[in-house]
Amino acid sequence: MAGTSGWLFQGKRNGTHLTDIQNVHCNVLKEARLAFVVYDFRHTAATRWAERGMDIATLAKVLGHANLRSVMRYIHISQEHMDMAILRFGEPQTAPADGRELDELTAINRAAKVDSVQ
Repeated sequence: MAGTSGWLFQGKRNGTHLTDIQNVHCNVLKEARLAFVVYDFRHTAATRWAERGMDIATLAKVLGHANLRSVMRYIHISQEHMDMAILRFGEPQTAPADGRELDELTAINRAAKVDSVQ
């Protein structure tokens, strides 16, 4: 949570913020006997946002990337997340509002895919 100055990492002087956390980061890692780089936080944040449904275009904007391939390098979706996504798409669907049966819509969608491949 951001402090009263609006910065997440406030500086020692009132109204300032940290601009370099490398020294603090290294000291904490040494004390905790851990090893990772500050940039790992970007990968973790991008992955968590993607897993919570943030679309790729928004992720690109938030991360400051113009190229979607660059964004994809940051996202590391877990097997558990993929398994849950597959299960969600396997759940029974409700009937469409226009009265058509799901089987009819499935047939239409399949025909459209076949036509686009040919």
